[in-house]
Amino acid sequence: MPILFILVAVLGVIYLVVSRPKKEGEGSWVLFYSRGKEAGFSFKEIEMLRQLTIQCAIEPPHAIFESRDQFDKCIRSMIRGVKMSGQNEDQGTRDFISKMYEYRQKIEISKDRAHNKISHSSQISEGQALRILVEGTGVFDSHVVKNASQYMTISRPENSKMTSAMSWTG
Repeated sequence: MPILFILVAVLGVIYLVVSRPKKEGEGSWVLFYSRGKEAGFSFKEIEMLRQLTIQCAIEPPHAIFESRDQFDKCIRSMIRGVKMSGQNEDQGTRDFISKMYEYRQKIEISKDRAHNKISHSSQISEGQALRILVEGTGVFDSHVVKNASQYMTISRPENSKMTSAMSWTG
């Protein structure tokens, strides 16, 4: 029973030390560590990223997991430090840098996908090709005839694989 009490107290103190914001406005490191774990980095790698984040003065710290520019800044700092210290022959360092480049690519791909999404039907132009999925029936091809603020008119959807015509009323 006393061991359990001591264990809970120690874990509580560790949580308070790690989660409290620093005086310099560094933000919550708990969020930083959780984002790093979600990104697939090990605890040792997250600690190295934390040191890079402090060295590069990135605010808030967890921004490196969301911003390609901030992550690039950390990668450049890491490579500069590795070249200056002569650790570029170390396999572990090369693996870590490769992992950083892989994650940077994931950030870039996810941002590109978010940028190319249609958020409102007014972004769809007349003549735009559409693919309509009707569950249990198939995929139909169509295009936008008119896109007004109140309504959108499309051409009759067609499916070259279907032999019989489908009723689109309603």
